[in-house]
Amino acid sequence: MPVLAEHALALEALPALQKDPFDRLLVAQAIVEGFILLTADERLARYPGPCARFDVAIALGCERREYSSRRALQKRL
Repeated sequence: MPVLAEHALALEALPALQKDPFDRLLVAQAIVEGFILLTADERLARYPGPCARFDVAIALGCERREYSSRRALQKRL
């Protein structure tokens, strides 16, 4: 998605909950475009608005011990 002036303006209005500028840009784009941003990053999920915490392994019904490694999770996918 291209970065628009509206995204930059929304970015300036965001609280500094996350230091990563790219992550903050994703939040700003979600706000402007009306998207829901799904993330596994707890800090990013703290932003108000269209951010939601999402854990792929839990969504697939895996037990924690089943996806302790990336390889185990990839087998499940």
